[in-house]
Amino acid sequence: MYRKPCRRYRTVKEPFFKLKSGSFVVVLFMALMASSFTASCSNDDDDDAPSDITRTMNVLFVGNSIAQHSYREDIGWLSDWGMAATKRENDVVHQLQGMLKAGNPSSSVTPCNIAVWERDFTIDIDELLSDTLRNRNAVVIMLGENVLDLTTFKTKINDVVDRCLEQTPMVVLVGCFIHREKEREKATRDAAERRHLPFVSLLTLETETREDLCPTIDDTYYDTNGKTYPLSNPSILGHPNDMAMKLIAKRIYKAFKENFKE
Repeated sequence: MYRKPCRRYRTVKEPFFKLKSGSFVVVLFMALMASSFTASCSNDDDDDAPSDITRTMNVLFVGNSIAQHSYREDIGWLSDWGMAATKRENDVVHQLQGMLKAGNPSSSVTPCNIAVWERDFTIDIDELLSDTLRNRNAVVIMLGENVLDLTTFKTKINDVVDRCLEQTPMVVLVGCFIHREKEREKATRDAAERRHLPFVSLLTLETETREDLCPTIDDTYYDTNGKTYPLSNPSILGHPNDMAMKLIAKRIYKAFKENFKE
């Protein structure tokens, strides 16, 4: 599939200065400039496995289909991990887990899909989370994609946060990916700020890469048996692709590192 070239590259027809023959200083200067330019064009996502967090992290990732979606042949989803990730290890949960394991092999991240709650706020959040919260010392909350009643969500998201805080003070809230809207994000951000918790915004995710953030029908997807299959359902193609999953995981990792000291 065609990718746009890095916009930081440009063609220069004439040099902005001329070399004098045998000038070692100028040659050295040019070499340093070239090295700097190469570094500036490399993406921040090259450091795949940070290892700053060395404590054991048992994280519960409270989300929706972006965190995990079961096998659904009727909608064309033949996998059982974060929706639209090409492989299990490429979804946001497993990318974050890989980063944490680089600092401590005992760390883990477990997905908890509560999309049913996003569509029906009368469901008891304690019943959804009590068992999965047990033995967790950190929580990621990334909700809002399936919410239709935004007014009620602004209130009910507080119930989710408070229930998680009963288990652990290490809670990170994340904005929406599919609906990257300021008003929708504000609901989650306000819940975080009222409790002085870190919030990860996704409104500027496009600024971190020159690649697409959503999958296409040209990408290669693997089912639960490791066989490739095509993906064409528009609702699935609106989810984050491998690159977006990685960038989200990196932002979450950074939030844990900067806000919860060991």
